[in-house]
Amino acid sequence: PVLAAPAHVEATLREGAGKRFLFVLNHGAAAVAVPLAGHRGVDLLSGIRAAGTLQLPALGAAVVALE
Repeated sequence: PVLAAPAHVEATLREGAGKRFLFVLNHGAAAVAVPLAGHRGVDLLSGIRAAGTLQLPALGAAVVALE
C-alpha cells in the first residue's frame, strides 16, 4: 500500500512525465486524518500544502502534487 490509511480511505500513487500525484479518497461518513508517511506537496483541489498529516472531511478527496 502507498499509505497506512485509516479504514474507508483509498490512496493511490500515479506517476508519469516526471510528475507524481497522490490521490487520497475518504469513502467514509466521518472526517479522518491520513498520515502521509513522508510524502509532501500541494493539494491541487484545495491549494493547501500537505505534509505530515492530511485532513479529509467525510467523503472528501485530495490530489497531492508531490515534490
